[in-house]
Parts: sequence; structure tokens; C-alpha cells
Amino acid sequence: MSSSSYAAWAKFDVEKELERVDETEHREDQEKQQLKQVHAKENVETSAFQAAQQSADVLAAQAAVAALKAKKRKKKEPGETLPKANDLLAIVKMFYKDVYLGIGTCDLEEGRLAAASEAFKEVLVRDDVHLAAWIKRGEAFERMDAPLLAMLHFNRVVSLDSDHESGKEALERVKAKLLTKGDSSFGTIRLLP
Repeated sequence: MSSSSYAAWAKFDVEKELERVDETEHREDQEKQQLKQVHAKENVETSAFQAAQQSADVLAAQAAVAALKAKKRKKKEPGETLPKANDLLAIVKMFYKDVYLGIGTCDLEEGRLAAASEAFKEVLVRDDVHLAAWIKRGEAFERMDAPLLAMLHFNRVVSLDSDHESGKEALERVKAKLLTKGDSSFGTIRLLP
């Protein structure tokens, strides 16, 4: 054995090397675990979204079939026409709105505020004057502590229906919160003397 290899071996700290290897393995295990958790979360979110979408599609199809059966059962009078494609599309659109409103309401009750907001947005994309969706999305933003966004939604309700009592109450509640506490996303609002 040469003296240079012995000198190199003498400088080599086995304990430090074992600690370094252990730390590396521990770090790799943590990264793998985090990656597994991210994949699991993505899989759950994807499957939940697909299940909701499939439920909406199934309900819409069932509604269309039920509407066709109802029209078929009805005896056609002379001069009467068959249901138009627009009628069926309106039925499907109505069921999509109802399904997304139901999903959003469940998410809101369960405290999944961002998911609720997205579901209500789907209703509003299909019907921008749907008061219940505006109110519930405003409630979601209010619970997320985003009073400015909530105020915009409640203001839309009042502008669509000036006699809407719960819309007025919600708008006043959020305005009062903004005046007393400010908007949490921008810090507090300071009122000048």
C-alpha cells in the first residue's frame, strides 16, 4: 500500500460522508413524498372535476330526453310544430346552470370558497343576470375576506333588481365592513379627519 493512498484515506472522514449520504437520501425521500402528494392532490382534483362535469352532462342529457318524451306524449294538434333545437338547447343550458349552482352551493357550505366561486362563475358565464349566482359568489368573496369583490357582486344584484332585499342588505354589510376595517388585500383604508 502506498503512502499517498494511506494519506488520502486518513483525511477521509467516514462519519461525515455517512451523514452527507443520509442527508441526501432523506432529502430525496422528502422530494419523492412531496411529489406523490402533489400527484395525489392533482388526481383528486381532476377526478372531482370530471365527476362534476359528467354529472352535469348526465343531468343535461336526462333533461333533454325527458323533454322529448314529454313532447312526444303530448298529442300534436293540427298546425303545431315539433320542439325546436333552440328549446332543447335552452333546457340543457338551464340544467347546466342548476347543476353548477348546486355544486357551488355545496362547495360554499363545505368552505371550499375558491371552488364555489368557480362554480358560480360557470353559472354567470351561461346567464349573466342570474341573481342567485351573483349573491352566492359575492358571499364566497366576502368569506374569503375580499370585500371589494363581494361589493361588486352585490352591487350587480342591486343594479339588476333594485328591490332585491338580501342584495341590498349584503351590499350595505360589505360597505360598512369596508368603511370600518378596510380591504384586507390592500391594508386598511384611512379616513381623513
